[in-house]
Amino acid sequence: MGNHTHHTVKKVPDGTLVVSIEIRQAAFSFNDLDLIRNQRGLTSIIFSLLADESYGEGRYGYYQSSNDRVIPLIIDDIVKEYYTGGQLSDQLVRLDLLEVFTRLTMMVDQRPNEVDQNQEKQAGTNLMAVLLYIEKNYATVTLRELAQEFSFNPNYLSELLKKQTGMTFIKLVKLQRVNVAAKYLIYTTASIDEIAQKVGYENPSYFYKVFRQILGKSPSQYRKENQV
Repeated sequence: MGNHTHHTVKKVPDGTLVVSIEIRQAAFSFNDLDLIRNQRGLTSIIFSLLADESYGEGRYGYYQSSNDRVIPLIIDDIVKEYYTGGQLSDQLVRLDLLEVFTRLTMMVDQRPNEVDQNQEKQAGTNLMAVLLYIEKNYATVTLRELAQEFSFNPNYLSELLKKQTGMTFIKLVKLQRVNVAAKYLIYTTASIDEIAQKVGYENPSYFYKVFRQILGKSPSQYRKENQV
């Protein structure tokens, strides 16, 4: 949920416990998420949005836990560690939160085509599924293809993405392509031209331009500073 977003809690059954978790913007970094992202499918797009200070009022992601039995146990552990924990409680809470995010994102990933007939309700429910689809198909995805996959009108979907993420469809695709290219630069010896092709850019010069726009440096400079 973005900063300063107005919200209310609807009436819930007796005995229900509602927990609000507030997370500092600097709580996680891409490096922290690398292992989980590679194994579990967490998207760099989603966490780019969470880390973006402009992701503010009125923007949110909506997940359904589908009666998952593990998530409430993790939340319970977070609360206990926060109030009664010891020396390593901060680390445990941080890891628990990562697991919660992972499990929720996996649930969206496993049923990407669930479509609510009410488009306004669907907007909140399926945003993460849409972003996951962009992550998986970043090299070739088009707005028309994406709209067809989720039974949206292309113009409506374009406006929805802009409203919900603050980014256009094109910007989201560029962001994902550059995120993937950055991993290739760090962990492989492939040439920059080859990497440009892999992530969907036939014109290496345009890839250089987009990469610099998003990360503030050239691909070769990024590789030099970060290669392991």
